[in-house]
Amino acid sequence: MGNVKSPSQEINDFLNREGGPGILLTVDVENGTLHSEFYSQVHVSRQTVSTRLKEAKNLGLMATTRNTDDHGNATRHILTPRGGIYRLALETVGLGETYRQYVEIADELDHGIESVQEWADENKKLTLFNLSDDEEPEGELRNLDTYPGENVPDDYKEMISEHGATFREFEIPDVDSRIDPNSEERDSSS
Repeated sequence: MGNVKSPSQEINDFLNREGGPGILLTVDVENGTLHSEFYSQVHVSRQTVSTRLKEAKNLGLMATTRNTDDHGNATRHILTPRGGIYRLALETVGLGETYRQYVEIADELDHGIESVQEWADENKKLTLFNLSDDEEPEGELRNLDTYPGENVPDDYKEMISEHGATFREFEIPDVDSRIDPNSEERDSSS
């Protein structure tokens, strides 16, 4: 019997899991929320959303209901009185706004990563400005004095050249052609 948790301990565990607070903070208090609507509101995987919704229901924080305006057999997730108390507590300490900001920043990060991935797919050449020396960069082009650019204006190149930069174009290898840094296969020339 030593490992039996109290209901409050189980809810605390739920709140410490990824997506737990997000589920409680994003549910529509007046109309409930469709399962699929949580995907864009809670910044976790679809599987995690499903798991957290089941956990919230098992903990008595949420229940399901149907709305006649919804399609087919769609169910809406609603807060129970217990869930409402925890939601109020989260909002009272400012976590509602903090979570909304977190999701906004995470979405911006995802969008930025997608933009870089699109850029890398479209641009197979990289113009490299190495401000520290004349040698070609090593490894993954991680020199802190290196700026990668594409289609850089000539006047910018001239300005940087005045400060001793060198310019080279390198082919960007496809991801699958790179050697895994954790692999034992390494280039012996480096």
